[in-house]
Amino acid sequence: MRKFMWQEKPINRPGILACAAVVIMVLAPACDTRTTELVDVPPQLKVIAGELVTDTVQAAAAQRLVAEVKRRDGKPAVGVIVRFEVLAHANLLRASESSISICPLTPNGCSSDSRLAIDTTDADGRVQAQVRMGTVAGTGRVLVLAPNFGIADTATFTITPGAGVRLKALSTDTTLDIGTTVTLRGHVLDRFNNVRADVATVSAGSGNTFAIDAASGNVSARELGIQWLYSRFATFADSSRVRVLPPGRLVVWTGSSIRLINLDGKDGRTIVTGIESHLGTFPRFDGTGNA
Repeated sequence: MRKFMWQEKPINRPGILACAAVVIMVLAPACDTRTTELVDVPPQLKVIAGELVTDTVQAAAAQRLVAEVKRRDGKPAVGVIVRFEVLAHANLLRASESSISICPLTPNGCSSDSRLAIDTTDADGRVQAQVRMGTVAGTGRVLVLAPNFGIADTATFTITPGAGVRLKALSTDTTLDIGTTVTLRGHVLDRFNNVRADVATVSAGSGNTFAIDAASGNVSARELGIQWLYSRFATFADSSRVRVLPPGRLVVWTGSSIRLINLDGKDGRTIVTGIESHLGTFPRFDGTGNA
């Protein structure tokens, strides 16, 4: 009778571990349930060159105004319409004049009163315009707008006055109450009537109607009378007549009430209402101010 002996065959464990690692690596991506959140970035428009420039009136800016437009994916937006619009300045008395001129890129340069330029972005998503300072000194602003995207940016400029051409007194005829003090120093102006920073000197004509503080340009009314005031800077000069009166008040009938008001137009008050008269009420001057 034969005897059979069982011999155990050794197991190749490193191979099994390698196979298990492969299985785990294959199954791992299928088991990963994490999700990536997508962030919606809006299109962007930004002025990248040519702003924050300071120059004198009507000077042509050496640097063009450059804006850049990007799509939602951050890449350049090509062929997008961009508008350059000059915004209104703060001087309401000179609303018809412009603080900045903006023009498209043309060989003829930029005219002195062009307030709108339109162009489309190039292959880099950029668009350019020419800038020229206007005639109103101060702050000038240009709105850069991409209408189809509804996005915009603003470029700011500082316009300084030109060379001085004359000096102008604050007023040709001024009336002051005795005891009041005001500054009446004249201003040096450029050819567009922008006020320069030059400081004029002041002096008084003959008389003692008012006193002058030369350092501040303040005029103090002292006694009843008329006297001339002179302002000077370099070769420029101007003069004004200063009248000094005692304080007084007027009694005025408005048609339905009687009011008191100072000669300088201040401190008005109503003293009687419901007044009706076919003859009218005659104004009365009170030099003492006690009416």
